[in-house]
Amino acid sequence: MRYFGALENVQELAIADLDFSQFPAGLEEYFGRFLHTLRSVALSSPRGTCRQLLDFLRLFPQLDDIKISHYRSRAETHEELDARSVLTRGGLRGRLTLVKFDEEGLLEDIAAAFGGMQFTSMDLLNVRWMEFLLEACADTLETLRIYLDDMSRDCKGVLGH
Repeated sequence: MRYFGALENVQELAIADLDFSQFPAGLEEYFGRFLHTLRSVALSSPRGTCRQLLDFLRLFPQLDDIKISHYRSRAETHEELDARSVLTRGGLRGRLTLVKFDEEGLLEDIAAAFGGMQFTSMDLLNVRWMEFLLEACADTLETLRIYLDDMSRDCKGVLGH
C-alpha cells in the first residue's frame, strides 16, 4: 500500500481479501489518492462491516462501476446515514456486478449515499434483494444478467415465476 503514493491516474481498482480493519488510520490515508480519478472498483471477498464497505465506496465520488463478490458483513448495529454525507451527483451509473451478496441494507445505503442508482448494466449471481435493485434502475437498465439459485429465490416473483 505504501506504493499508492506514486500513482496519479488510477481509474480501475481491483482488490481481493481487503480487510477494512487493517486501516486504523482510516481508508482515506491509503486510498484518498484515487479520490478524483477512480471510476471502477472490484472487491473480492472484502472483510468488514457494512459501514466500512460503504465508507470505502464513498471515498470515490466519480465511481460508476462496482463489483462486489463473496461479501459477508461482520455483525454490527445499523447506523443511519448522516444526511450531510450524501453525495449529490445524481446516482451511480455504469455496471453493477454482485456475486453471493445478501446485504439489502447496504444496497439501500449505497443508493442513498450516491443520490440513487442509475446503473445501465447489472450482473447478479446468487443475490438476494434483487427487487430493490430492479426498481431503483428500472428507467436506466439496458443489460440484465441474473443467475438464480436457492439464495435468490425471493426474486422469482419479480421475474414472473
